[in-house]
Amino acid sequence: MQTLIPTRHRWLLVLVLGSVLSACNGGSDDEEDDDVSVARPANEILLEEGSLHRFHMRSFYRDSVDIDNDIMILDFDNFRPAASNVEPDEDDDQTLNDLPYSKDSWNETTVSWASISNPLLADSIFQKIRSWRVLSNNTLWAPVQRLNQPIYETIDENVFERQLATRFVWDFGGYGDIRTDLDLSGDAIEDYQTLYGFDFLPYAQIWAESGGWVSDGDFDFRFSEGATVYGASRSVASDTLVVESVDNNGEFDLALTRFGQGLADIDTALATYPHAGARLAYRFTVDYSQHHIIYLSFDTALKTVRLYSDNSGGSHIAETAYNEHPENSYIEIDTSALDSADRILLGLPAYFHPIITGPFTSDGSISADISQKAYYYGKRYIRTDELNRLALTPYFFMNNTAKEDIKRAFREWREQEHLDND
Repeated sequence: MQTLIPTRHRWLLVLVLGSVLSACNGGSDDEEDDDVSVARPANEILLEEGSLHRFHMRSFYRDSVDIDNDIMILDFDNFRPAASNVEPDEDDDQTLNDLPYSKDSWNETTVSWASISNPLLADSIFQKIRSWRVLSNNTLWAPVQRLNQPIYETIDENVFERQLATRFVWDFGGYGDIRTDLDLSGDAIEDYQTLYGFDFLPYAQIWAESGGWVSDGDFDFRFSEGATVYGASRSVASDTLVVESVDNNGEFDLALTRFGQGLADIDTALATYPHAGARLAYRFTVDYSQHHIIYLSFDTALKTVRLYSDNSGGSHIAETAYNEHPENSYIEIDTSALDSADRILLGLPAYFHPIITGPFTSDGSISADISQKAYYYGKRYIRTDELNRLALTPYFFMNNTAKEDIKRAFREWREQEHLDND
């Protein structure tokens, strides 16, 4: 039987899954919080700055004939400090330590920025019910449901993002070439199309190019004094094994994760998808709205798996080993050796490995009848350490000064573009 957990009543989720998460993660929620280790906690920076912001360029299309056909979709995620950094007791308001979260979105029709005070209500993808099942103690537990949306919260010095059964923690410590903070004061905005080799302000060499004309003369889009960008990682707080529902024509569905009904063992289930034969469709969602499908084939003798971008024809993009975990009835596809180009083609981030688990019933009940059982694909979220953190794509947060500089540059560029096309 499925259980609906209202978004803001997180204490019910703890009651339902407390023992499961304890077994899966090695301790209670409190112990888990105490055990989180990051190079530089986020809350101190958030308090110092008063707000932090992430920039997204989602579409940058310019029609060569008619500017009215241009498609400009970009926004900022805005985070402000929580009222408390203490996880509330069960009987208290569970939102007390949540970060206030809003968006600034570009409106091409009005050629202006619009503020969205509660984007989790404004965007329909966050109002979808999405279920998941935790794998722990050789049991795939009954489905739990909740809205498909994040909870950003402060606990002590850290900022966490809760995503279904998984928790991420913001880590502002430097790693690899990524510096903790970078002073942008006086720098040309157009020079920051990329940062440390990663996208930061896409197409800035167009929309922030110096030398155009505005009402106050030649403009020179530069960052103001005090503008700062912070490099951070969104690290996985603890290992979690989970089967998550996947996109099914705009809704989320656990049924699509199930295959191999009635087969006696996992090797038999995998052998139905051999190299040069049928391919298993592995669907997954990244960050609530990015839906992907990759295709898998297996060699059960060599314990290898091939990963494809299509369901027939074409060569595989990568081949890697899979590891067996009989104590918890799953196999884990080790993608740690994939390079960044392969990850982009497959849509696979570095913070989880695909898993296949079973046989289990569809509702978490106990049964000795194999005909009532099947196999499921899911994810192993891998706790981030100093080594695997290097594989994570950085998150770039900026302070309010840098955000306002970028908003002004883009707005003035679009205003001039429309004036020139009148």
